[in-house]
Amino acid sequence: MYHRRMTEPTALSNDMHSPKPTLSESDYMAKMQRLRELVPLAPSEDEKNRLIDELSDLYSECGTYPSEPTLYEWELTNTDNAPFTSGGFGDCRRALFLGRHSVVMKCSRAYYTDRQAKRRAEREIRMWKGLQHPNVLPLIGSIVLGSPPRIFMVPPLMEKGNLKDYLKVKPDADQLSLLMKIAVGLVAVTGIRLRSSMAAMQGGELQKLYSSTTGARKARMCLHLGE
Repeated sequence: MYHRRMTEPTALSNDMHSPKPTLSESDYMAKMQRLRELVPLAPSEDEKNRLIDELSDLYSECGTYPSEPTLYEWELTNTDNAPFTSGGFGDCRRALFLGRHSVVMKCSRAYYTDRQAKRRAEREIRMWKGLQHPNVLPLIGSIVLGSPPRIFMVPPLMEKGNLKDYLKVKPDADQLSLLMKIAVGLVAVTGIRLRSSMAAMQGGELQKLYSSTTGARKARMCLHLGE
């Protein structure tokens, strides 16, 4: 019979009040990657859900995700039967990431079997994934779905929508402050693109998105790179 080992009350009390060790980003990523490998091997649905919950908590703490080479289907739940918005880049659908986090599944209208479309999408994913800035919407990862296959890029959903729609609801918002934050994000994007010899934004699209996180107003850019 299994007996739980008793500890001294003082030692237990000290342990309960001691701060949790802080993980580095690489530690978080390694732990999440290990959980991603364990989820498909879970012996029961309850255990699978427990692992996904733990994975979701770690993602909330870390803010980045080990989505290489792609996301898995079990990590995403599509909640839209039709796109909620469309543009020159393609269509956007709402979804849940790890059963909890609201995200957007952004896909091109071109099929993934098209060599040029595939190369362009892979370049955009590589560039976007490498952008880490508070005023640039992060890319969680990508996934190929459907028949014929299409590639979906998955960033977080901005609760307040784009800047244009937000200002219709909040016309008294500090527009200068929001534009300054977007400009800072634009500098970060163009700086990286210049270093990679792809500075031209011609043919691309730029969306200004607004989010509200823990009461703090934050403007972020979502980019679609041109050819």
